Amino acid sequence: MWNGLIVMAVPTSTDELALMVENLIRDYVAQAHAAAVAGATRGLEHHPHESSPSKTRRRGVGLRERTSATKRSASRTPQVLQEVATRLYEKVCASPGGSMSQFAAALGLGVHELQYPRDMLKHQKRVRTTGLGARTRYYPVS
Repeated sequence: MWNGLIVMAVPTSTDELALMVENLIRDYVAQAHAAAVAGATRGLEHHPHESSPSKTRRRGVGLRERTSATKRSASRTPQVLQEVATRLYEKVCASPGGSMSQFAAALGLGVHELQYPRDMLKHQKRVRTTGLGARTRYYPVS
């Protein structure tokens, strides 16, 4: 190196040029690999893998444990589902025109936990809906 500049030999043949290019590429790949390993090592040191259950973020609620489908279905027997459906129906009767998020908050459950009980009530023709998506409103069928 001279005055901050790298002095390289000028290739005299295409074979010599090919060898220089191969060496440059090999050096570049080795440096990139070393940087990737160092970055991964730093990442693992600062965020060690935990054996705790995975977490998921729910808007406005913070972190909560993610439950697997088998855990949910094991705790939600047909009797439990019918019980939740009955409680949901009572809320719909008490507040006709309410949204599923309002009913979920009133019952202390998540909106997704009410999907199957809601579908049960709709299939039994005990509730009717208006609107779509987040604007869906629920009414008891007289």
